[in-house]
Order: sequence, then C-alpha cells, then structure tokens
Amino acid sequence: MSTKPSFTIIGFIALLFTLYSPKFLRHGGDTGPVFAIPHGNIVFLGLIGCVIYLVEGMMLDWSAIALSSLHRVPRDQAGIGYMVFACAMVVGRLSGDKLVQILGQGNLLKVSIILTSIGLILLGYTSSVFFGFLSLLVIGAGASNIVPVILRAAGGSNIMPPGLAIAAIATLGYLGVLGGPGIIGYIAGMAGLKVAITLIAIFVFGLLFFARTVEKIVTH
Repeated sequence: MSTKPSFTIIGFIALLFTLYSPKFLRHGGDTGPVFAIPHGNIVFLGLIGCVIYLVEGMMLDWSAIALSSLHRVPRDQAGIGYMVFACAMVVGRLSGDKLVQILGQGNLLKVSIILTSIGLILLGYTSSVFFGFLSLLVIGAGASNIVPVILRAAGGSNIMPPGLAIAAIATLGYLGVLGGPGIIGYIAGMAGLKVAITLIAIFVFGLLFFARTVEKIVTH
C-alpha cells in the first residue's frame, strides 16, 4: 500500500491550518495565542495521545485485513471486527467515570495500556477466528480510556493554559490517525503485517514509562 495519499492529506491539512489559523475564533477575553507548541509534560501527554490515536486509525484501516489474513476470517465478514472494536470503545468510555472511582486515574491508565498491548499481541500472534475478534475487543476496551485520562491531565496542568494544552494533544493525536495507517502499510509491505502490529504493541507498552508522569500531573 502506498503511503503517498496519507502524507498528501497531512500536507493539505497543514496548508489549510497555516492559511486559516489567523481567522480562528477566540474565547471572549482570551488574548493568548491561538496555537502553542507543546512543552514540558504536555509533550509526554501528546506522545501518548499520538500513539493511541495511531492504534485507533490502525483499527479503522487494518483490522479487517488483519482478521482476513492472519485469522482466516472470510473477507465479507472481516468488517465485523471494527464493529467489535468500536463497541468495546463505547462501553469502555461510558464506564470510564466508574473505573476512575475504582482504580484511580494513574492505575486506570496503566491497566488500559497493558490491555491494549495484550490485545495487539493477540491480534498478531494468534490465528483462530475467536482470538481474532477477542483481540479487537481487548484493544477497544484498553484504548477507550487512555485519551480521556491524558486530556484530564492536560486540563489540570499548570504548564500551559488548559485549552491550548488540550488542543496541542488533540493535534498530535490526529497526526497519529492520519499518518499511522500509511506508516503501518509501509512497514507491512516491507516486513509483513505481523511485524507492523508487533512494533505498535511495543510502542504502546512503552507508554507505561510515561504513566507515572501522567499520574503526577493528575494528582498535582
């Protein structure tokens, strides 16, 4: 799969942003900048957001292909996999407040990262139809509350104004959505889809090193 369409879209959006950012609406009384480069701990939050949005983009573009090529799911049924992932995301998001009460923000983030990593490994290294759909269920459940936790952390940070911090994280996140599937396609074309999934699983698991930083911001 060619990566040119994805990078073309990214360039087009960057051009539109550059042209129209002076006309962005400001909140009343806000004389600060419309956009600010993330710095400090907001960079870590943005990296987490970028990786997780990349996973979401991967599920949108590659879950059906993974099910049909790695798990022998018929092609006309492989699209059900994304529905499983999306439903798990919805249930997870709706349960987020209750899970925060039970686990706390920091522990919820760690559990979510581990679940997402396990789901990706199941997707790449199992071959049955059952485990194929189960892997997407686990990925959706795990990824569902990671972004809400980091957005809450950004909103409570005193490093940047909350609005700018959240906007910066969202911008970095959508770079993952737009560029991620193309990058995964490039890796899959060079080394195979299983290798691409493994690399994403490693990146997600590596987010555990940032979990303590996020917990400190949330509890500050």
